Amino acid sequence: MILFRAAPSVCAVLLILLNVEVSAWSAEPPALPLLRAIELAQEQLDNRGLEKTVFIESVVLEKDAAIGHSRHWTIRWSQTLPASAGRIEIGAEVDMQGHVVRLVKHSGGVFLK
Repeated sequence: MILFRAAPSVCAVLLILLNVEVSAWSAEPPALPLLRAIELAQEQLDNRGLEKTVFIESVVLEKDAAIGHSRHWTIRWSQTLPASAGRIEIGAEVDMQGHVVRLVKHSGGVFLK
């Protein structure tokens, strides 16, 4: 807040540069194509014998960090699956190298990988 009062022109330039950088980043296609990410997630369900009861409900391309350039596919299952110690599995993350990690949360909503 102090920065906005002290140097509004500097803040305006920074916001413009940030917007240009974000726009350029978002224009790049993901290193791992959507269809491959879906195949990898479906393999997780198939290998566990869940293909007839659970399906992929949604897929979203997301950034790993607010400032970083890496991305991952977040895939949500059609229903939650029981996990250990009172946790539930809600889907999977697939990074741009094709590594799949199950998305698990506590009943309180905290995500674990």
